[in-house]
Formats: sequence, structure tokens, C-alpha cells
Amino acid sequence: MTWTHPWILFAFLPLCAFLALLQIIWRKRIQQQQASIGATQPALNNSVKLIAVHIRVSITWLAMVLLIIASAGPRWGSGDVTRNAVGSYLVFAIDCSRSMLAEDLYPNRMKQAHFKALDFMKANPEHKVALLPFARIATLRTPFTGDHVAVSEMIKDCTPDLFPAEYGFQGTAIGKTVLESCTLLQNHRGSSLAVVIFSDGSDKDEEAIQQAIAEAKKHGIRIYCVFLGDTEREVSLMIDGKEQKMTASRSTLDALALGSGGLSVNATNDNTDIIALSDHILKNINQEDWAEQQRLVAMERYQWFLIPAILLFILSLLLPSRRAIVHVA
Repeated sequence: MTWTHPWILFAFLPLCAFLALLQIIWRKRIQQQQASIGATQPALNNSVKLIAVHIRVSITWLAMVLLIIASAGPRWGSGDVTRNAVGSYLVFAIDCSRSMLAEDLYPNRMKQAHFKALDFMKANPEHKVALLPFARIATLRTPFTGDHVAVSEMIKDCTPDLFPAEYGFQGTAIGKTVLESCTLLQNHRGSSLAVVIFSDGSDKDEEAIQQAIAEAKKHGIRIYCVFLGDTEREVSLMIDGKEQKMTASRSTLDALALGSGGLSVNATNDNTDIIALSDHILKNINQEDWAEQQRLVAMERYQWFLIPAILLFILSLLLPSRRAIVHVA
């Protein structure tokens, strides 16, 4: 079993137990005070029997506990659901070269790329996304899917470790990555296609850049770029035992965005960059109807606790709190 909001359990269950204990102490003090003045004598007391009082209080607190559990969002089991939405098909190309570990952005460029990709999906849940991390080469991590939770988990693994330098996989081949993205998008017929690049660098392979722009134009694919880096700060990294300066340049990203009719923005501390990209995509790229069969590994089961909680609350209200006084003629 997993929980959507586990903090609710840790915050409110102890509070519920504490309040129940306070109620028990308070009731005992009241009973002691009543006994001291003789108010508990049957002739003077028209309350229900003590056992009935205990049952009513226990039912109320049990209902409260069930309500807290339901609010925490218990999940278990699995099931298939069909999701329908209207959106675009986007390739997320995330730069995993070692320069992305530079700390001119907090905590570093790589983490900022993760944050921005996650923020984009959160702001645009209707798009289908394919994940294509790259360095000197690109590798498809997820095909097009509307399951952004799965994509979010895969994004966490997009680091330079995916492309070991000892095998020659490090570098920043943006042009070839865009060509790979265009090949991936060609399998989908339509005009709702775009590539979103998260990178800090430029590609010296001008021929690949021009080929990428031409291929994107040919298939009606717009390229969007999020530049991660501070051009005014000088940072360095220890790479292969040597300290190397990590420069950041958005020249390649600007050329790709301009040549394909897309947009290139600097990563910002707020969501203005994501908003700008989202608005441009919405206005310039067709949105298509799509449906996808998704399997939920852990389904929400809050109703199993919410319904009994409501019924118990109703029962506690129906139980008598006072008994009728019998008048003897």
C-alpha cells in the first residue's frame, strides 16, 4: 500500500489520539465532580447508560480515523484506464553532457534541466511526451506517452552517467539529436509536432545544425529551447582530473529556434520561461485528440475508508444521547 499524502497520517493520527485522550480525562473529571455532589444518582440523572455513551464516542472517533486515512489517499492494486486528451507531440531532448554539472545555476545546470522539464509537464498535462537524453549520441528513454508520472521518474536518471566518457559518449551533439528527434516524430503524421531542448551549450558541427533546421522545416517541426547557464559567470569543473572552464552559449539554440519557427528562452527562477514556451506552442502548433490505455499500478482506494466514515458519523448522530423520563402517576 502507498499513500498520496502520507504527511496527513503523520500529522493528524497522533493529533486524533491526543484529543481522544484529552476527552477521556475530561469525562473522568466531570464524572468525579458529579459524584461529589450526588448528581450521578439514578433518580437525578436522565443520561443514557454509560455503555451507550462509550459506544457513541468510540464510533465517532473511529469515523474520524477512517476520514483521516481516506484523506491520505491510500493506493493499492492495479487496473487499466483510458485517458483522452487534446495536445501536441513533444520530444524532450535533455543535455546530459558533463558541463551540465556546472553550478552557475542552483544547484547545477543538470538539476535545473530536470526542474524545468517537470515544470513544463505540470503546466501542460495534455501533451504526449517522448524523452530523448543526449550527449555525443542520443538515446530514447521513453516513447510518446501521456503518462507524465512515468516520464518524471525517467527524467531523474537523465545525468552524465548515462553517457560514460570512457566509451567516448560525452559531448554536445545538439544537431544530431534534433535529426534523431525528427526521425522519431516522422512516425507520427500530423502538424502537432515539436522538439523541446534543455541545454547549456553550442554545437560546433555547423553542418549538422543546418541539416537539423532543414529537416525540421521539411516536416513542420518547431524547435523550442531552454538555455541553462549564466553567460556572465565563470565556472569550472574537475573533468578527468583536470580543472576545466565551463562556458555557456545559446548561439546554437537560438539558430535552431529561429530557423524552425520555434522559441528560445533563458531558464528563469520563476515560471516565466515555461509560460512563454507553453503559450507559443498553444498558438503555433496544432492540438490533436489522442487516447491512451494506461495501467495504474496503485489505484486510489480512498472510498473504501470514506464511505464507512460517513456511515459511522451518521450512526453516531442517530444513537440516543438522552433517555426519556418516565413520569409515575
